[in-house]
Amino acid sequence: MRKSRISQGPWTRIRPLQRDEVDPYTAAEMIRADHLWSAGVPFNLGKVMAYLPRFMQTDVDYENSFIFDPPSYRGGVQETGFNDRAIKELAVLSVAILCRARFLLLHHSLIYLEAAEGADAHAKLLHLHAHEDHSGLYTARERTVLGYT
Repeated sequence: MRKSRISQGPWTRIRPLQRDEVDPYTAAEMIRADHLWSAGVPFNLGKVMAYLPRFMQTDVDYENSFIFDPPSYRGGVQETGFNDRAIKELAVLSVAILCRARFLLLHHSLIYLEAAEGADAHAKLLHLHAHEDHSGLYTARERTVLGYT
């Protein structure tokens, strides 16, 4: 592995690692994370997670298991897949607003708009910070998830 020429910048707390600085397994997961999650936006999360190679190597499958979980049943009882991707993205965006996580908000807004159906998707996104005041805009399930979040 050769040392990257990318240095720590004033905008970041941890210098993102580059693929040439990590082992091949971790680099492969960085590529996979970029492909699955980047939505065309520069993606440094995997580059920071690579400081813990095993974390980077397992995180994509772990996160995808609950982001994309299909309905599954055991003994006739549904155990997963209760909420569609758009509702999950509203929950992620709600957390991003609470934490003032600008990158997360930008990144997942794009994903939400891609996953959401209906003409009111932009309005839901616009009023998410005060969803309680716009309850008529959201479905009962969305209000429940956002209230829990």
